Amino acid sequence: MNNIGLYLGYLFETNPELSHLFDIRLLPFSTFETGKGNVAPFENERSMFNYKFFIALKLSGVSFTRDSYLRFFDIHLGYDVGAGSAGVDRSGFAGFNVNVGNIFREYADWKIFKMFDIVQVPYTMSEAYF
Repeated sequence: MNNIGLYLGYLFETNPELSHLFDIRLLPFSTFETGKGNVAPFENERSMFNYKFFIALKLSGVSFTRDSYLRFFDIHLGYDVGAGSAGVDRSGFAGFNVNVGNIFREYADWKIFKMFDIVQVPYTMSEAYF
C-alpha cells in the first residue's frame, strides 16, 4: 500500500488535472472513540492511535456537480490499520465524507487550508467496511 500511495502521489504531481479530481488522505483515529473494540482509553498506545488511508474522488472536480452543494462532498475508497486481537487488523472501506477544505476555501483562500487536502477532519466521514 505504501508503494501504491507513492506511485499515486507521483502521478498526481505530474498530472495536475488528476489532482483536481482525487486526493490521497490520512485520518488518525482511536479504536476507543470509533467503537471498533473494547479498549480502555490509554491502556495501549498502539490500540489508541490507528490510521485510515484513502483516496477521495472530489465531487468539486466533476463538471456536473461543480456548481451544486455536492462540491462539498467526496466519495472515498481506502483501508485502515489497527491493532486487533490477532495482531495487526486491516479492513477495506468505501463511503463518503465532507470536504472541509472546500468549505473553508469558499470563504477565504488561505494557504493553510491546503492541509485538508491531505488530512481528513475526524467525524466528517461515513464508511462501510468490507
